[in-house]
Amino acid sequence: MDQSRKIKNNNVPKDPKKKFSYLMKKWFFGLGKEFKRITWPTKSKLVKDFFITIIIVALFVVIFLAFDQISALI
Repeated sequence: MDQSRKIKNNNVPKDPKKKFSYLMKKWFFGLGKEFKRITWPTKSKLVKDFFITIIIVALFVVIFLAFDQISALI
């Protein structure tokens, strides 16, 4: 017999209503643990990343405008 069929989760209640509430409780508990692992950036890192993003977006704007102008001439 296949081993995966023998394995059952004994912690989950058999009643479907209790099963749903158990799963939701377990999900929120895991969510709380994940929120504790979040590390927020410092203000200087946030400002630095913001300006890098603005510069990259500006470069793409210039590149796409150049291609647009070149294609309009052709």
